[in-house]
Amino acid sequence: MSSEPLPFLPYDRQTISEGDIAAVVEVLRCPFFTQGLAVPALPQAVATKASEHHGLAVNSTFSGSRVRGKTNRLEIHVCQSN
Repeated sequence: MSSEPLPFLPYDRQTISEGDIAAVVEVLRCPFFTQGLAVPALPQAVATKASEHHGLAVNSTFSGSRVRGKTNRLEIHVCQSN
């Protein structure tokens, strides 16, 4: 086993625009932001980006794996925001 330190792997840098911040603030000011009109927007955006009819948003890779395990017809498309 080598005693040399592993190379540093930096995290990627995010790009957050003023529009992104304004959209988050708008949702947070909604009295029912977990049930409001913004909730279906993310899966719809995923579907649009992946050129599919339906999209699904999950909160983690583990959740995505569980959903994928429930069906053999689910195709996985990873969409980045930019």
